[in-house]
Amino acid sequence: MKRSKMWIALLLTVAMVLTQIIGGATGDEYIHLWPCAMLTAGAMLAFKCLSADQARSCVDWEVYICIAFAFAVSTAMEKTKLAQAIAELFVGLARVIGGQTAALSCIYLVTALLSELLTNNASAAIMWPIAAAAAEQLGIDINIMSVAVMLGGSAGWILPYSYQCNLMVYAAGKYKTSDFVKIGTPYHVWLLAGVILILNSGRNWSTPIIASMVFTGIVIIVPALYEYVLSDEQKLKVDKKLASLGAAISKLLGRKTNKGFGTLSSNSFHSVGADEFTSKDVAAGGDRA
Repeated sequence: MKRSKMWIALLLTVAMVLTQIIGGATGDEYIHLWPCAMLTAGAMLAFKCLSADQARSCVDWEVYICIAFAFAVSTAMEKTKLAQAIAELFVGLARVIGGQTAALSCIYLVTALLSELLTNNASAAIMWPIAAAAAEQLGIDINIMSVAVMLGGSAGWILPYSYQCNLMVYAAGKYKTSDFVKIGTPYHVWLLAGVILILNSGRNWSTPIIASMVFTGIVIIVPALYEYVLSDEQKLKVDKKLASLGAAISKLLGRKTNKGFGTLSSNSFHSVGADEFTSKDVAAGGDRA
């Protein structure tokens, strides 16, 4: 992009986003995002913010091909009733176990599983009638059950082709499928715990709000304590322990690293004359761990 045209491109992008924000706020869709994006791209070409060759090179055809095949797999699973069978199997298990927690967990997990294989809209469309029937039979609030379906339908993190944004990041960052599995699986578990906590609180929303505030407080307070309360010597000890923990985790994940889990403060090493703390020390700490 030409630097002299940078502000024009920025204004066009902001205008495109504003049309969607204003439309959402007023409830009137003035222009759909797809034609709006095409008009914006055309305006950038017209104002010579980029050349036609640059525009063509920005299109990652591999992503579009993967999306097309993902839609094909999704359609096949819907037409053959395979997705329906998977959903009913797990929901039947929830009915056998009984209880609201088991039902909500199964609904969320099955919807999340289908969202990995199908589109999020398709997974929600398949699961909603099943979830509604399960809610009626088990005496669960239909609104709570719908939230479980909604969250599960948005939980496509384990596979790169489970959502279009995953594919965009996958291609641009040169990630592997195993990277998505390693990060997405723990995130699924974390969100499942949050779903159970929030949905089982029923009308008592104070429980998840208090839990969220406590977690947020921990995230803010712990780094502040590290930075302003601990002495330089104590910081160095914490850094060494975290580095050892990082090396152990890296070995567990099958990766070799020389940097460990990461240093919380870049100044703490130098402040106590620990300039000799190198990657060899990190590796040694990992071996001791």
